[in-house]
Amino acid sequence: MAIDLKKLTTGPGDDGPVILIMGRAGRGKTSLAAAFPRAVVLSFEKAAPVGVTAPVTPRITDFATAKEWLNEVAISDQFDTIVLDGLEVLEGLITADVCREHNWQSIEQPGYGKGYVTVAEAFRKFMNGLRSVAENNKKAVVLVGHAVVGTFTDPLAGSHSTLDLSMDKRCRQIAYDLSDAILVLDFSYNLTSTDTRNPNAPKRAQSTGTVIAYTGGSPASPAKNRYGMEQQLVIPQEDGFSALVPYLANWSPSTQPTQA
Repeated sequence: MAIDLKKLTTGPGDDGPVILIMGRAGRGKTSLAAAFPRAVVLSFEKAAPVGVTAPVTPRITDFATAKEWLNEVAISDQFDTIVLDGLEVLEGLITADVCREHNWQSIEQPGYGKGYVTVAEAFRKFMNGLRSVAENNKKAVVLVGHAVVGTFTDPLAGSHSTLDLSMDKRCRQIAYDLSDAILVLDFSYNLTSTDTRNPNAPKRAQSTGTVIAYTGGSPASPAKNRYGMEQQLVIPQEDGFSALVPYLANWSPSTQPTQA
């Protein structure tokens, strides 16, 4: 095949972004995801938060239904953004599907971690399908997942606490690798002394109520992005997507959708 140098591009291109939004409970993850343009929420959670106005599917309780919903919304011209709310729940549905397919009583049955590897392969295949939707259909794909505090051992920085997705390490890393941006949501905090008369007294963190999206890597989280975002973005309570608009200017939804 002849190489056409005219196909060389610069910058992030106009593909739909694949964005992972993670954080602990109550940080506004789903609300931010649902604020993306013409969003539809594929829900693996019990219910969407109050204030979400985007259309939400009934709670999805099996992997086959998840794939059916994805194929339907991928080819629909009603939506520019597909939100998957509850990534760790989706992992559980994939695990159940793998066990059923192989007639395993549990994911531990094959031994030597083979069950988890098989789940990771199925999860990667699903994630590659999402990337195809973003690239071919120009739709944004927004993944929403809960974060937990874990311990990470860095050969350069030693062991430290970090926020990670509440998923098996294999699937978690696939989600990290295949996302164009990882936004870690948390409140901003002020440090106040527990004893104002004692300058050496311990300090206590108090939330300001303002939600911050951390967009760059640090020992505390896997945050990253390829859009040149500021390290910290203030997310407005109303229309949180407005904080991201300047960085996604190249994204242009397609009018010719194809199935995932």
